[in-house]
Amino acid sequence: MCSRGFPASCVLNPLAKALDGTLNLAIDEGDSRVAFTPHAA
Repeated sequence: MCSRGFPASCVLNPLAKALDGTLNLAIDEGDSRVAFTPHAA
């Protein structure tokens, strides 16, 4: 699902799914973090 406020999620969500992982976005005033965490094997 794409977020209107964060259009990069349209690219990052399929990437996380293709890498068999979890995508976490943290957006705060003046700070943004993106983390891909692999699922357990």
